Amino acid sequence: MKNSLRIFLLAIAIAQVPLFLSAQDDVMQIFARAEHLRKSNNFIAAIDEYDRAIALEPENPRFSFSKGMCYLTLKEYDNAILAYEETARLKQDFVPAYTMMARCYKNLDRHLKVEESLDKAFQYETDLKKRIAYKENIIGMLLERENFDRALRHINDVKVLDAQNTSILYYEAVIQNHKGNYEQAKQAMLSATSKIGSKEPKVVARFYYELGYAYNKLGEYENSRKAFKYANFGPYRAKIAKLSPSYYMSAAVAYLQIKDYEHAKDFLKTALEMQSDFSDAYVMLGNIAKLESDQNNAVEKFKKAIAVEKDEKKLLKVKFSLAELYLDNGHYQKAIEISNEYLAVDSKNYNVLFIKAVAHMKLKEYNEAIDAFQGLIDYQGLDIAQKTKFEFALGVLYKEIKNYELAKKAFKKASYGGFKSVSMMAMEEIAEAEKDKKEQ
Repeated sequence: MKNSLRIFLLAIAIAQVPLFLSAQDDVMQIFARAEHLRKSNNFIAAIDEYDRAIALEPENPRFSFSKGMCYLTLKEYDNAILAYEETARLKQDFVPAYTMMARCYKNLDRHLKVEESLDKAFQYETDLKKRIAYKENIIGMLLERENFDRALRHINDVKVLDAQNTSILYYEAVIQNHKGNYEQAKQAMLSATSKIGSKEPKVVARFYYELGYAYNKLGEYENSRKAFKYANFGPYRAKIAKLSPSYYMSAAVAYLQIKDYEHAKDFLKTALEMQSDFSDAYVMLGNIAKLESDQNNAVEKFKKAIAVEKDEKKLLKVKFSLAELYLDNGHYQKAIEISNEYLAVDSKNYNVLFIKAVAHMKLKEYNEAIDAFQGLIDYQGLDIAQKTKFEFALGVLYKEIKNYELAKKAFKKASYGGFKSVSMMAMEEIAEAEKDKKEQ
């Protein structure tokens, strides 16, 4: 009896084998047909076939993955993500599912999900180069969004695997320079540049620019100059120019034109720290010292001239000279008073109006200064050079009182001629100040 039962069960099992093999054949035939339709760009029909295959064999991750590829091509990103999520559920280490999810999320501007997906790919990938590439994609995305702290966390993940990876060290230097951690940026680039065989600027420019920048901000100007020799290529040329003695000299000239001698002197001193034999910088410092020197004797002579002069035109010229002398010597209230005397006779002289505006600014009478500068900017018949100077002065004032929105508007309008580079520098400083405020 027992033998009869065994024979019966065996017969049933043997009878079912062809059915199982037939089902297997049917699923693979359906999948092959779906693949052919997908490769023929017939995506809707392919999806229907993938669904049939999934119904017969729901645990096969290849089916849901290929279905996701159809949705991705059709730009139906949400449906593609669902298919890739199912793939990852069925086979957790199916790395392409995570990379394809990242593509979908990128197209949907869901950056956190891009980061999460690529991090999963990094987790399950076994090839070291690919693992690092996934992290590089994350770091690059975070850099674009200026999310430096999160980017540093991913950099540290890579450094556990490959502490001397030059690309990762480069990203580290970029971030540390942005954060003002110049010594750390310097050390990262010293490590990277020691590993790079080439010194050809086309190959190494980005590394040596970050190294030179860090040196510059640390006050190591000779080392900065040496590093920049290898970075003088393509887009880095303009960046290097902004860190040169002549650039700081041009900034000093701009501030000198608006009678801001303190800023002018600071820029000139920086230029001389970079290049100790920069004779033009010494000359300009000498001229500023001359302007700021005690001119009491000259003041007395001008006052006597005013007392005796009968010719109105000559009298106005003397009053203009005296107002400017008072301004240069720091006698701001007297500069305003003598300017008012002049303007009572000739209210349209923009040079005198400018002296008065600067004097109000020096006295921190900001409302009066703003009104005066705005009046100058609106002055009819001004050439572009004069108008730019007044816009720049107004931008400096707004920056001083931390009204950054109006400062940026003024500096944008001042981005012309000799004021262009210094206005851009001022806007960069404002951006840094705004970023620091957010981080506090």
